[in-house]
Amino acid sequence: ENEETELLIYPNPATDRVNIKTNELIRSVEVYNQFGQIVMEYTVGANILNLNTASLKSGFYQFRIITKESTIVRSLVIK
Repeated sequence: ENEETELLIYPNPATDRVNIKTNELIRSVEVYNQFGQIVMEYTVGANILNLNTASLKSGFYQFRIITKESTIVRSLVIK
């Protein structure tokens, strides 16, 4: 029986930091802008990640969180 991946990603909207927490080991995180271009990519290896998003322009972004068991995509607003 597989447990569903629990994911917290906050705050939303964010300014200069985004926190990502899961109950699984995060392998990597990719951040895409509204045009589908990758603007950040991180190799993680932990259950918690604090991303510095201060360099991102205001707008909508897709965060793709890749764990051993799943890939989760969440939308966030950066102010």
